[in-house]
Amino acid sequence: MIKLNNSKKILILSGIIGVLIIAIIIFGLFPLYSSINLLDEKIYDKRVKLAIYEQQRQNIESTRDDYFQIKSDADTIAKVFIDKNNFLNLISTLENLATDNQVTQNINLNISSQSDIKDKISITLNTKGNWQNFSKYLVNIENLDFYVNIYDLSINRSGDDIEAVLIAYIYTQ
Repeated sequence: MIKLNNSKKILILSGIIGVLIIAIIIFGLFPLYSSINLLDEKIYDKRVKLAIYEQQRQNIESTRDDYFQIKSDADTIAKVFIDKNNFLNLISTLENLATDNQVTQNINLNISSQSDIKDKISITLNTKGNWQNFSKYLVNIENLDFYVNIYDLSINRSGDDIEAVLIAYIYTQ
């Protein structure tokens, strides 16, 4: 047998321990380090997906809120249009306004279809009454539930009364 002194024993033992440490590092720590890096990448990917999903959720909620707001506005806007098949309601409303304000009127509807989103009716109102009643009549027309766009107004004095011709568009659906 070979006799080894203490310094050689320490050197051999140190070499064996070094080889064991290198083996542990190569076969134990490197795979563990790789697994940790892989898990870290997966966690990062999941966080990115979570952030994307959160943004999509917020977009969906915002879109839903916008939809209900637009739907509410659309319902309100739809009320300002006259039904194409129900001009009698329009004429009755205008006649009642004239009667309530003690103004005589003659209504002339010029129905024509336009290429716009909504059709419009040209209406001519020939009216006669005193200034105070006529001004109330105009205010009441302005306050109607449907949209009246007066684009021509002619006023002439006839004694104590005034005669006025209103030409307007009323929009239908």
